[in-house]
Amino acid sequence: MDHRLREEARSFQQIRQATWQLAAYVWEMSGEHQRAAVVRHGGGDPANEYAEAVVALDEQQRLQLRAALETVAGYLEGKRGGRDGR
Repeated sequence: MDHRLREEARSFQQIRQATWQLAAYVWEMSGEHQRAAVVRHGGGDPANEYAEAVVALDEQQRLQLRAALETVAGYLEGKRGGRDGR
């Protein structure tokens, strides 16, 4: 049981770290380089930082972000190169 709790805590921290990195990337896209640097080093709540960064994007940047996220989602689903992972 203790092992499962440690694994869950580690997974949660990995998700938080990935969200900080994604938020920092989006802040970079919006031109907010200082805020991106702070977030990249764990500043702020990762979910809030991501949401605020997305709001700071213009419409074209949001479309670019959406396309990038869809590409990543497709890769993670095993659809890269037209293959279906099912």
